[in-house]
Amino acid sequence: MLRNNSFTGIQPLLRLSNLQVLNLDGNAILDISALSPAAPAALPLPLLSQLSVDGSRLKVASLPRLGSLSYLQASHNCLAAADVPASATEVYWGGQRALVSGVCPPYAP
Repeated sequence: MLRNNSFTGIQPLLRLSNLQVLNLDGNAILDISALSPAAPAALPLPLLSQLSVDGSRLKVASLPRLGSLSYLQASHNCLAAADVPASATEVYWGGQRALVSGVCPPYAP
């Protein structure tokens, strides 16, 4: 768990290839697309089954190639939709905020 920090990116975490659960709630994550690159063979976290980015600053959640993902908590971001694999049977993305001048503002509970 790396909750309630000020992380804006996930790049340093992509080397943890055996990671199965990643909780980044309460950060300022701007982009998670690196978790689902265009080439499926290049998946940095192929075993990732649970991802939580509640209260971040995401505008897009596109994770279609994360075939092990079963749980996604992406509430309190600025998402219009979440593109997730069929394996993600538990997807939570309520409480989305509006963009301000094209930017997702920080979450304030």
